Amino acid sequence: MQFDRISLRSDPSKTLDLGEHQSRISLKALTGAMTNQLVLRDDPNSEVWKLTKQWDYDSKSLSSWMSRVTNNPRLSMLNLVGTHQSLALHAKSQQISCGPEKCRNVTNVLTFNPLDNPRCQNRPPLGQLLDGVRELDLRFHCWTSNKDRQPSLFAWHGINNPVIGCAQGYSFGACLQTLKHFLTQCPSETVIINVTNETHDDSGLFESCFNNDAREFSSLFYHKSPGKESMHQISLDEVRGKVILVTTNLPISDFVLDRNVFFGGNGAEYHNEDSWDKPPKEWPNKIQACRDNLSRVREDRDENHTYQTCWNMSNAVSFPPYNPIDFYFAAKDAMKEELNEGKIGKGGQFRTGLVMLDFYELSLEEVLAVVRSNPGCEDVQL
Repeated sequence: MQFDRISLRSDPSKTLDLGEHQSRISLKALTGAMTNQLVLRDDPNSEVWKLTKQWDYDSKSLSSWMSRVTNNPRLSMLNLVGTHQSLALHAKSQQISCGPEKCRNVTNVLTFNPLDNPRCQNRPPLGQLLDGVRELDLRFHCWTSNKDRQPSLFAWHGINNPVIGCAQGYSFGACLQTLKHFLTQCPSETVIINVTNETHDDSGLFESCFNNDAREFSSLFYHKSPGKESMHQISLDEVRGKVILVTTNLPISDFVLDRNVFFGGNGAEYHNEDSWDKPPKEWPNKIQACRDNLSRVREDRDENHTYQTCWNMSNAVSFPPYNPIDFYFAAKDAMKEELNEGKIGKGGQFRTGLVMLDFYELSLEEVLAVVRSNPGCEDVQL
């Protein structure tokens, strides 16, 4: 579908003639206040990106749902949706050159070719944040550009292997710019980013590039203080408008937190269901493990207990003799049973913990249900 012009419903006088930008943007496929929000797959310095700074972010929508949360809870008590492999927008058959300017729109919903297993999401980072996602799983590879010979961090899914891995196009710097833009518009929110080094070398080049980009956005990050580095120690009001950067394989600093400590340190009890690469690998057992973890967290009121449930619905999670498409539909049906308002309630009745999703936009009803299950968020709308 092509659009020649976009106007704001709240102010029809604000219009954008798309012209040459037609191939570089898409509209969010949502209703209500979010219909006119742009989803960018392009350089955040473009004129199209700058236009979004004039547009409204409704406090009752998923874009600013944390503004509704009451009682300033500990982060461990929030019910959150995150995305697994948040930048994995391209399948192997859509292999691209690195650089944000090379990102292409993804049109088909799912690819069931085993060689296409790198793909896990359809919406780019800004779209995910506007849809209420509050943890991003960001994995980068250190590349040296053929154009200027300067090393940079670009998104990658898969081990450092050209047969299995797949370049994804987004740079670390562009992701941080996206986060800055979003939190400037939505200062009530906080976003957890889990940054992983996928380069797997000891040259120190990745760390150097990471530090260069991170220092430029230092004020964007939450800076820990004594006794304030784990989810059960940090309250929401302490991190509003900030990015919480966690990692498992980068040096720790005042604003780079150890992921294991953040989720399960300082006396916390961490229940993490992420068994896609652990035996048994058959998808029925994976689905049951997710159900069991959600059952444990549902009525657990101990803020020292943190939970994460990873519904990995990409076809990488399914192994022969099972068909990936069988796993996908079975997992989606199970999610609808486990993540609905009838089961998880509204306004703080029950907990879900952090729920990580692939292709989350195919389950927006479940995303909305998780958001509404937080205290004060009963009336949040899509």
